[in-house]
Amino acid sequence: MKANGDVSEVYPSKKGHGFSLKELQGFVDGYIEIVGVGNKFLVLNEEGKLNGLEINLKATEIFQKHYGTTDVIVCDVLLADELEID
Repeated sequence: MKANGDVSEVYPSKKGHGFSLKELQGFVDGYIEIVGVGNKFLVLNEEGKLNGLEINLKATEIFQKHYGTTDVIVCDVLLADELEID
């Protein structure tokens, strides 16, 4: 889920394997942070707020609904049903 609202499906570059750390960092443009939301995972930029990145409204809605908070998620985010990192 891009901060600009665009959504697309992505897959690990090695079929049958999990995402590499480098791939995940590329999706979020920096160091990753993983946040559980129910039975799914949000992979986001750990320093997104410090770097003044754009609010991601779709990811924020998911996060707020799960945690009952007013906090926001910034940056491009990967939403995963399962998360395996190679």
